[in-house]
Amino acid sequence: MKTLKSTIALFGMLLLLSACGEKPHNNDDHDDDHHEGAEVVAPSNIISVIQADTLYQEYGNKRVDLIQDAQNVDENGEPIDPEDPRFVPATRALVIDYNTLKQYIHFIDQAAKDSKVSVKSMRIYLGKYPDQGSANGKRPGSETVFMNPTTIFDGGNEASFAIQNNADGTSTAVSVGSVLGTSKLPGKSNLVLKQTGPIQSLALDDLGQIPPPYSNKEDY
Repeated sequence: MKTLKSTIALFGMLLLLSACGEKPHNNDDHDDDHHEGAEVVAPSNIISVIQADTLYQEYGNKRVDLIQDAQNVDENGEPIDPEDPRFVPATRALVIDYNTLKQYIHFIDQAAKDSKVSVKSMRIYLGKYPDQGSANGKRPGSETVFMNPTTIFDGGNEASFAIQNNADGTSTAVSVGSVLGTSKLPGKSNLVLKQTGPIQSLALDDLGQIPPPYSNKEDY
């Protein structure tokens, strides 16, 4: 009986050590601290409706005209009239379907887990569609934002990352800079792409634009 108890205890310890060994070690864990049914505390950076409206109005008063003046110039350098069909108004808002956002977060978590890294943060980049050609169905020349998660690479460097799918069926987190050939990160992060394997991007775009001006007064 004593031998059986000792065997069970040893087996339990091995399972515990095995679980610890599989845990990503290069980043802090970001598991949810709350359980279903538990109250979720509001993040500390929630701002009031009035503060949000101030941000929106400040952008409208001090950025929109500058963007539109710079964007709306014809081939002769003359300003394009706002009534001209070629006129591109500044983007004031973008919208993403809530379920799509949740799917994106789950996809990132899955990709990070498979590559044995943890997501450190989410970067939101400002962008602009080309003046000519494909714009993902959006107005050519208009502004957009796109998102990409970050992780911690060699030497404690935080960077946006993509996933390299290796020939042996494993996956590796690689910096976006290494994919683009612009990486300055030290060590193996610059060497991993010498292996063959397709790259899975984690950048999310194709957000819906809300054309200005708003048609209702129930928003900012």
